[in-house]
Amino acid sequence: KCLSASGEMVQIQRRHAQYFTHLAESADLGFLTKEWSDWLRRLQAEKGNLNSAFSWSFHDGQKEYGLRLVAALREYWYESGTGAESQQWTELAVAKSENSAPQLRAAVLRSAGYIALILSNVRRSKEMLRLALDLYQTLEDEGNVAWTMVLLSISFVEATSEYPQGIRLATQALDILRKLDDKPGMSKALTALGKLSRLQGDDEAAWRYYEDALAIAKEIGLNQRVTALYNNLSIVAYHQKKYELAIRLAHQSIRATREIISLYRLACIIKTLAGPVAAIGKPEHAARLMGISHEIYLSLGCRPPPTNLPEFDRIMATIQDRLGEQEFEKAFQAGQAMPVQKIIPFALEESD
Repeated sequence: KCLSASGEMVQIQRRHAQYFTHLAESADLGFLTKEWSDWLRRLQAEKGNLNSAFSWSFHDGQKEYGLRLVAALREYWYESGTGAESQQWTELAVAKSENSAPQLRAAVLRSAGYIALILSNVRRSKEMLRLALDLYQTLEDEGNVAWTMVLLSISFVEATSEYPQGIRLATQALDILRKLDDKPGMSKALTALGKLSRLQGDDEAAWRYYEDALAIAKEIGLNQRVTALYNNLSIVAYHQKKYELAIRLAHQSIRATREIISLYRLACIIKTLAGPVAAIGKPEHAARLMGISHEIYLSLGCRPPPTNLPEFDRIMATIQDRLGEQEFEKAFQAGQAMPVQKIIPFALEESD
């Protein structure tokens, strides 16, 4: 009461919001460096404080702190798979940013579009990212234009007729990012081109794009992208019926995930692994993997990336056909019930 009466409480809350806004903005830059996993751990440890800063900023304090937090936390939310939880803040920020400075408004819209991708709401993603792109183009901000184009490109996945448009966007973005010598952006754009080429059925092009993206990611130490790219290469190897190679690549991805502590990425890799595991004659093991992945996504309140959903649906149908409904359900539920500490050894087929 004394603090509130003296106005000190407001000052404390403002300083709190200011500190965690600066922390989030530092992490946003840190996610493009070798220190990526350290920043992820730090933000995960401060989750309660970040939510408190949001709550004060949007409901009792200065909205600018909340808007800056939304702008800065998109990569953290994506990698931690907390899209459903963060959706309330991004949508609130979109509404509250209408009269904000164009640069901040654009960053908020881009975050909202990114979070919509996590939730597989590609129409909302397109809407938000197009608005962000328009603003960045008006501001003549080449770097952010290119990054937004990359994100927008991978939202063109609702129909096969959209893939060429996505490829054009990602190619334009890659040209800009090469000119700017933005290596994290180049790796991201090449990854998008790999995904869209894969969806078009051009596995050879997808493999080349992924390998180029992987070389850049390794060069600059972006371990989270290395992990994702091993997984993407595993999907292409599975398409090409190179099942043992697909398993080895998925295992490499899982081992890398141990270092970056991203359950969201782990869930995706385990789903990928289920395909070649079933193909070499282990459908029961594969069904357990699908159950593990499903349970992780359920706990995070999100779904697989929209570029992977068609692939995962086909893998699921194949395993169900091989096992039959009853046996599949039994193995799937066993995967759902697996203790967290046993998940990676099971996926790698390691002994206890």
